[in-house]
Amino acid sequence: QPRKDGVVPICKQELFKDATDETPVLLFASRLSREKGLFDLPGIMDRVRAVLPDVKIVIAGSGPADEEIKERLPEALYLGWVDRELMTQLYAGLDLFVFPSRFDTFGNVILEAFTYGMPVVAYDCKGPRDLIEDGVSGYLVENSRQMSDRILTFLQDSELREMMRQQAAQRTEAYQAEPIMQRFMADMGLDEA
Repeated sequence: QPRKDGVVPICKQELFKDATDETPVLLFASRLSREKGLFDLPGIMDRVRAVLPDVKIVIAGSGPADEEIKERLPEALYLGWVDRELMTQLYAGLDLFVFPSRFDTFGNVILEAFTYGMPVVAYDCKGPRDLIEDGVSGYLVENSRQMSDRILTFLQDSELREMMRQQAAQRTEAYQAEPIMQRFMADMGLDEA
C-alpha cells in the first residue's frame, strides 16, 4: 500500500520466502568496506538471533569487503548496489537501520532513513550524534554489544517501534532547506521584520 509520498514499502516476503509482515528485518546500506563497521555486523546478528531467531538483515551496497562479509555473514540478503526507488522502499518497509560506522561525519543515510520513517541505531560519534535523538528517533550506543541490546529492545516492543518511526520522520523536518535558510537569515539579522 503506497504511502502519502507515493513510496510503496517493500514487502518482506519479496525479500525472504519464509518472512511474514511480522518478521524483524534490519537494514545496512553503505559502501562495503571495513571502515563502515561492516565486520561488527556478524557479532551483532549472532547476539540478536540468540533472542529473536527469525531476525533477518538486508545489506545494500558494494565495495572491497564484499566477498569477506559474505563469508562472515552468509545468512544476510545481499542486494549489491540498489537504485533510489528500491532504497526508498527498503527504508519504508523494513524495521531498523543499523549504522556501525565510527567515521562518518554527517551520515546522509541517517537522514534518508529518517525521511521514510526508519529509526537508526548508530555509534555515539560525530555525525550520528548530531542527527539521532537517543531513545527518540533511534539509538546512540558505545559498542556492538549495546547495539545488539538496543536492536532487541526496539524489535520486541511494537508501540516503541511505532513511536520511533513517527519521531524519525519528524526529525527530518529540522533539516529541510527552507527552515535552515530561515534560521540562517534570522541568525544573520537578515530576516524580514
